[in-house]
Amino acid sequence: MKDEYVKFGTAKLLKEKGFDWECYGTYNIIEEVLMNEHSVTVVSHTNKNSTLGNAWISAPTQQMACRWLREVHNIHIMPTIGCDVDRTPRIFYGIVIALFNDYGNIDYRTTDENEYDSPEEAIEAALEYALTNLIQYG
Repeated sequence: MKDEYVKFGTAKLLKEKGFDWECYGTYNIIEEVLMNEHSVTVVSHTNKNSTLGNAWISAPTQQMACRWLREVHNIHIMPTIGCDVDRTPRIFYGIVIALFNDYGNIDYRTTDENEYDSPEEAIEAALEYALTNLIQYG
């Protein structure tokens, strides 16, 4: 089974917003800029953004990033599934993002109207949206 790591841009947003959990995956910023490649380096020991220095960024899995948003910011990402039977039969995925307050009530909720080919694509889009629009500080 292959873990689905967040994309380079999402990893950068996570770092900017204060993500500092231990990860096995990392991105090399210099390689990304020079080669325009987005490959995760998996290491045998865990690293945190605060210990990596300026040339590296932690690359968590999508599951870890979603958990961080839930536990630290009360932001819940929920993939949805849909089926289009009117045209060519197909399954597609969407997302719902909810921000809960300290009393367990939803302060904000949005549904992405886009249709994604996989749950991983939907989750990546949700992570980017939440990090860009729902967390104001790092």
